[in-house]
Amino acid sequence: MNKSQAEILLQINQVSNAYLRHYIKKSNLKEKEALFLGHLLELTEQRKTAIKISYTALAAQTHFSKMDLYHMVQDFHRYGILAYEHDGDFLKVSFYPIEERIDEIEMAYRNERRIKVLEQDVSGLKNRNYIYEHDLYGQMYAIIGDIISQKIGEALRSLVYYINQRLDQVSNLNLWKYRYRYWKTGIPVAEWLLRDSLPFLIDEIFLVEKKSALLLAHSSRHKDEMLDRDLVAGMLSAINDFVRSAFQQSNQEGHINEITYSDVRIVIREAPFFFCGSRSARFV
Repeated sequence: MNKSQAEILLQINQVSNAYLRHYIKKSNLKEKEALFLGHLLELTEQRKTAIKISYTALAAQTHFSKMDLYHMVQDFHRYGILAYEHDGDFLKVSFYPIEERIDEIEMAYRNERRIKVLEQDVSGLKNRNYIYEHDLYGQMYAIIGDIISQKIGEALRSLVYYINQRLDQVSNLNLWKYRYRYWKTGIPVAEWLLRDSLPFLIDEIFLVEKKSALLLAHSSRHKDEMLDRDLVAGMLSAINDFVRSAFQQSNQEGHINEITYSDVRIVIREAPFFFCGSRSARFV
């Protein structure tokens, strides 16, 4: 094999040649025949078109003699690979259809179709620059719906377990206390038990005027705590204003919803002219 023939073989191996591999396996082609047939596949764009070319040009391209090319074309015809016609020095070649199933080629065609569909979808999304709302829900519901259901189930199981633990700790004296509350208020015993079993209690509530940061009202479960309520109200207002100015985007209104520190949570809710901040702590 000379240098030019080696270059042809390298060129054949670098392109998709499932057809050539099929012919080599089916017809048990020799190395010289495989080189020439691979070149013909290249010229016909992998069997897609018929070609007319001179033996002189083929000999120059493949470095095979005209006589070798002539005999190999006849062999290919005898193998049922291609049809040919002679016109002086010119050769007209067209490949026969392949009746056998070639899994490698079928898979390539399927992948090509899938890639075209994906390219069309991506192109459509780029042109729209957004996803329609119902399409977005349809694409995300299967994933997000399962995640939300799982998290809600875990939260409910955790709450039930916690309540059962609290109920196990309730003494007979406390049950009589809940029954007395029911007789006095009309609220069922189960609701009193559930309220006392919740993992959080509201310790303090602050009502603050938004513009001036003045503390309008305050209530606490612990009357003896020494804490500057006005200072806390000003701190909450300053933090809210800082976050709004630092992270605001596209003139969208926003505010802090919650601040968490260890087991302490500060929940903030805003109104047009004031905001309310509540501090809650987990049961110990």
